[in-house]
Amino acid sequence: MRVFPALCIPRYDIIAWPDEDCWLDEDGDYERDSFEESFTYGLNGSIAIVSPVPDLKSKVVAVMDSNVFDNCDPDRDGIPAFYEYDNDVLALNIVSSLVGEEIKFRGIVEACTISGDCQIRVNEILSPLKLLNLKPGDTVIVSYWFENCKGHIQFEALNPGEEVEVYGKIYPWGISVCDCSDYYIKGVQPKRINSSISIFPNNITTSIGGQAIYEIKVKNMDDFPGIVYINLTGLRNDWYNLSKRILILNPDEEASVILNITVPKSLDAVGIHRFIVSANNNSTSAELRIIAEPIIYDLSPPNGVKLGSNDIIFYWKTSVKSSSELYIKAEGESNYKRYVNESGMEHSIIIRDLSRNRNYTWYVKSCNAYGCAISEIRQFYVDNGIVFAQREYTFTINRDYNQSIWIAVRNTDNEQHELLASVNNPYEDIFVGFVGEGSSDKIITLKPGEEKYLKLVVHAQDAILKKYTLNINLTALDEDITDHAIVHINVKHPNINFEIVEVGTDSETLVKKFKVVNYGDPITDFTIELSDSIKDKAVISPEINHYYLKSGENLYFYVIPIFSEEYNIIRGEIIAGGARNFRNVPIEFKCEQGKPFLGKIENPRCVVEINDWYCINNPEIYANFYLPTGFNEKDVISAKLFIDFSLPWSRSSYRPHNVYIEINGKETGKLINTIPEGRYTFDIDPSILNYASIGKAENKIHIHTEYPNQGHFVVNTHIRVQICLKKLEKWICAKSQEEANEKLWKIPNIEKPSSKINVKILSPSEGEVFRR
Repeated sequence: MRVFPALCIPRYDIIAWPDEDCWLDEDGDYERDSFEESFTYGLNGSIAIVSPVPDLKSKVVAVMDSNVFDNCDPDRDGIPAFYEYDNDVLALNIVSSLVGEEIKFRGIVEACTISGDCQIRVNEILSPLKLLNLKPGDTVIVSYWFENCKGHIQFEALNPGEEVEVYGKIYPWGISVCDCSDYYIKGVQPKRINSSISIFPNNITTSIGGQAIYEIKVKNMDDFPGIVYINLTGLRNDWYNLSKRILILNPDEEASVILNITVPKSLDAVGIHRFIVSANNNSTSAELRIIAEPIIYDLSPPNGVKLGSNDIIFYWKTSVKSSSELYIKAEGESNYKRYVNESGMEHSIIIRDLSRNRNYTWYVKSCNAYGCAISEIRQFYVDNGIVFAQREYTFTINRDYNQSIWIAVRNTDNEQHELLASVNNPYEDIFVGFVGEGSSDKIITLKPGEEKYLKLVVHAQDAILKKYTLNINLTALDEDITDHAIVHINVKHPNINFEIVEVGTDSETLVKKFKVVNYGDPITDFTIELSDSIKDKAVISPEINHYYLKSGENLYFYVIPIFSEEYNIIRGEIIAGGARNFRNVPIEFKCEQGKPFLGKIENPRCVVEINDWYCINNPEIYANFYLPTGFNEKDVISAKLFIDFSLPWSRSSYRPHNVYIEINGKETGKLINTIPEGRYTFDIDPSILNYASIGKAENKIHIHTEYPNQGHFVVNTHIRVQICLKKLEKWICAKSQEEANEKLWKIPNIEKPSSKINVKILSPSEGEVFRR
């Protein structure tokens, strides 16, 4: 008996030795007739199935008793053995598992070998399997032997992380795409794109065992979504880690990749290392300089200052863990006195009861196993004046806006002094400043012996670390006498406990509505985004990039699919969270009733809502929004930007300042010497917007604030972009062109033009100001 598999499968010979007494034949008489196929008989009544690939898979793959596959009825129950106990299914399974079963699926390449095998993680089965078992999430071996394969292989698609589509034959050992010239492995959209790349800083100096962190920025320069591969050459692989090696970018979208370098503890690492980072075909270079000894920085107090306290804290940081040594001598003394403290990367030593009205000279030293670093020599003068009550403070705050702590100051002099408090903040993820009395808002006077508390406000809504160390400064403005102290801030990160549930799906537009319920602490930087596999195939409305999600709050949002002529199924994940804690929720859209039609409507209004919280004491705020495909600049009648500001404190607490607003690097509006409150409207030049031919295009709003005090708290709570169009063309699931046109009006971010004009007669009183 011979079995000839379907087209595109190589022939497999199945050689069987059944018993003489029973015969599964063509005419049903259990006798082998002359016209029926002959058999070669052997011993033990067995069946053998042999692979026809002698150069790779040559072996006997099954030997068994063949009586279970004949028409005998040994138990005389009227059922031939072939149909007992699903033996017929067993026979088909055996044959199918050996000769293969056609499969088409999409997945992600995990790894490939030079021998022509790839491990691919299955994401989606495109053709259902009848006999063999394979499901999304499985990792399979796909073979495409170079010298034998006749299939269509896109070798550029075989990079780890690449999404591919595979059409081939599945066997127990894996999948082959070599059995037929129609089989293939090919890359799946997105395509490789042209991108720009930059790195900051361009050069860093660190020590043996130290770290260096660079930020790589990559931008999509094409008008369609695509993939970018990040590669680095010039450094050993075990030295560095890239936060991402593959980026999926929408048109004009820019993304950051963090390069974290950890220098090994070896003298061999010393020297200048130049390396190149590439994004597809473009590249940029940077430099890492490694020295043996530690690096000293952020040294305090400054050189040449007059200090009001005779208890002095000396503070500095080093690039690696090293010793803490202070050398100090008074004016007229020939030898330095040495003071030490624990080793570390942050160093502080307090010296008490120094003599007043005297100059001191000092420097610090930090050593480790590879060398020593010595700071510059500095001087200070101990006077009388205003001082902090302590040399060192420790506070615990929540990871939230507007965290207040109180710092006591006193006047140790016999004369009154005007004072000004300030803070040195080297961090980019927290914003700190003194407010009220003693700050730049209100300089106050302290009488001799008087003590007051100053308010230091920390906005820690974006805090990454759990501990921060700040230098605070006190200055007597009338005599230029200063004091310095150290503030240690411990940040209590929130208990993250939220749930995302699908509320429902609109049966006409297939738009899905979701609800977020926060059962935990407030999340100050709550973000909702889409996974790479769906980010160019759907939009979120309203967009949520930096939302303040209160405890117990319910937040609603929509996910709107972007169908195409090429696909009617969209699968991916929603990624939501904050405080560096994120959760993934699967999402799927299927155009089951009908097919994607290119809907067309006239004079719609496309609206993008951004529900975010931004504190404008951050001088640089970025809020991204996306415009879906379906229109371009020539279709735009007008575009407007609406921005809402609110004042959590009383208006009298604030000072006028400047706010500059840009879209994609072009100035769109500005507020000069004002305290922003309420809604402001700005016209957008359509030529500065980014448009997409496929998917959606990223646009970036930049709010630059000139405000002298980081402690203040002005909030931007909502942004709306409104674009009036001549026409809009968008793929949508429908049964007809007419139905598609009608359904477009029901999508949440598309509005019909107003048929009414509202007019209100204003009668402002003297001095009253109205804003449009």
